[in-house]
This record gives sequence, structure tokens and C-alpha cells, in this order.
Amino acid sequence: MQITIEIPKVEDFNKVNELAKQVHEIHVNWRPDLFFSVDEVISKEDFEEMIQDIEWKENN
Repeated sequence: MQITIEIPKVEDFNKVNELAKQVHEIHVNWRPDLFFSVDEVISKEDFEEMIQDIEWKENN
């Protein structure tokens, strides 16, 4: 079996945030005293900055 890991693109934000929210909700259910539900785990601005950092590191 071959696994391919792709660097996300800015247009992947909604899918990445959906996945991050699913994982976050596991934490909420496990420890509601430490975590609370949110609509957006990663802000779009933070996501875009992360993508830019990854792209910069790949090219330098």
C-alpha cells in the first residue's frame, strides 16, 4: 500500500477545518472541563499563514 501526503492549498481550508473540528470534538467529549466546542478550529488567516510558511520552507 502506498500513502501519498499532499501539502494542503488555501482552497482546502474548509475540508481541513472540518477534519480538525472532528478531532477537536473528540477532545471535547473526552475532557469537557478543558475543551469546548467551536465552529472554527483554525482561522482562515492562520491557515493561510501556515500554508505560506510551508511553501517558503519548501523553496528555501
